[in-house]
Order: sequence, then C-alpha cells, then structure tokens
Amino acid sequence: MPAEITKNQALAIIDAATLTSGETQTGSINGTVTIIRDGEQLEPQRDTAYEFTLIRPLQITLDDDEINLGKHAMFFVGKYVEISDAEVVVEPLSEYVAGRYSGELEPGRVLVRPARAITQAVGTTPEDPRH
Repeated sequence: MPAEITKNQALAIIDAATLTSGETQTGSINGTVTIIRDGEQLEPQRDTAYEFTLIRPLQITLDDDEINLGKHAMFFVGKYVEISDAEVVVEPLSEYVAGRYSGELEPGRVLVRPARAITQAVGTTPEDPRH
C-alpha cells in the first residue's frame, strides 16, 4: 500500500470493495456512452428504449500499478442517439445498477435487448409489434 493515495483512488477502493463483497451500487451516468459495433445481432433503432448490460473490468490503481480484481456488470436503460457502421452512441434514460460479475464474458462486451415496458413508458414505440 502506498504511503499516500488520492481521494479518487480511495473512492475507487471503496467502490471495488463494495462490488467484490457482493453488494450492488447505483449511480448516474454523466453524458453519453459510445459503443463500438462488432457484429451485433440486433439492428439498433432510434426512439426505442433498450436495456444495456456492460461487462467492465474491476480495477484499482495504487501508485502507477493497475490491480485487477475481476469484473463487474453495469445495467441501465438507454436509447440510441447516433448510429453509424463503426459505433453507436447511447443516451442513458436511467441510473445504473452495478454488481460483481463472475461469468465468462470478457470486459468490453455489451449485451442489449429492447425494453418493451420502458419503451411504452417513455412514449416510444418499438418497430416490431412482437416486442
């Protein structure tokens, strides 16, 4: 342990300890989320609410050392605001919930599915009536 740590490092350690203990966290996502497109099965549609799951690394930094503590999953509802062949930009419509993830998916993976009930609540309509 270094002799001194920054406030951000201390907060990151507390967040990581919370997640590794099995507790969940909630919070706000500031701004938009950019996702690189890589052969997804679902064709994104504007004005439709989706449930997003992001698999992220769980790391802390001490001095200049990155310490890997595993993975966590972040869940939130959002909608696509920009769609291109290379990437999409998502605007969050909810706070996120994050929890420890011990599955096989690698950090960086994003899972998406239409959120029918949420789509109706925010006044948008899915393109496919089966949603």
